[in-house]
Amino acid sequence: MLNIQNYSASPHPGIVAERPQTPSASEHAEIAVVPSTTEHRGTDIISLSQAATKIQQAQQTLQSTPPISEENNDERTLARQQLTSSLNALAKSGVSLSAEQNENLRSTFSAPTSALFSASPMAQPRTTISDAEIWDMVSQNISAIGDSYLGVYENVVAVYTDFYQAFSDILS
Repeated sequence: MLNIQNYSASPHPGIVAERPQTPSASEHAEIAVVPSTTEHRGTDIISLSQAATKIQQAQQTLQSTPPISEENNDERTLARQQLTSSLNALAKSGVSLSAEQNENLRSTFSAPTSALFSASPMAQPRTTISDAEIWDMVSQNISAIGDSYLGVYENVVAVYTDFYQAFSDILS
């Protein structure tokens, strides 16, 4: 059971992760993102909420679809990629953790993986580039756009203008 709670705009905003003493592969994660009654940063709460939603979706997918076919493996891969993307957004949001919160998260995720992740056989690997790799590249390129938006926008406008000019020349 993973609980995300106690978010506040205190000097140590963040999340707290608690791990039960005897985890079970069949347990459901209970995620609750609770904003404090004091002033909060909306973007951070959105990032926390999205991460919590993706955790729940990933767990449901992992529990309901054993990876015995390519389609089920794609669903699991998509859930993993969405969770990874959401956690990356959370990491970039600037939410800071106290030393205790940081230690709790490290101990939670340093434990051996549950049977949920290792008990099922994996589908056969593809010989071509996988959807996950394609979406990973798309995700990385979209992230890069955020870093240099104006340059990308200028390039897109220039390419479109050149294309439209060539198209107009062909029509006339």
